[in-house]
Amino acid sequence: MEENNQQGQQGRSISRIKKKGPGMMLQPECKKSYAFDRPGNYRIRFEGYLDKKWSGRLGGMSLTTSKTGDHKSVSVLEGPIRDQAELIGVLNALYQRHLTLLSVEYLNGD
Repeated sequence: MEENNQQGQQGRSISRIKKKGPGMMLQPECKKSYAFDRPGNYRIRFEGYLDKKWSGRLGGMSLTTSKTGDHKSVSVLEGPIRDQAELIGVLNALYQRHLTLLSVEYLNGD
C-alpha cells in the first residue's frame, strides 16, 4: 500500500491510500486542536424536552425545543461553557435525565 499526503480545503491534510484494485480511499485527517481548559461556545442537540427552567441548571445556556417531522421533540442548548469540566457536567445532567444526545458542536472560543 502506498500513501500520499496532500493539503485539502481549509488547511486540513488528506491522506490518499492507494490499494490494490480499482478504488482509492480518502481519509480526512483533522489536525485542528481545541483548548478544553478555556471558555468556548457550544451547541448541544438532544432528543426530548426540558422546561426552560433547566437553563439555569445547565450553565445558563439558552434552551430551545422544536418538533421533528415525526413529532419527536428535539432540544438545543447553546451558549458559553467555561471548560471541559463544565461541559461534562452538562452532558451528565442530560444523561441522568435519560435524554438521547444527538450532537455536541464546538462553535468558537472566547
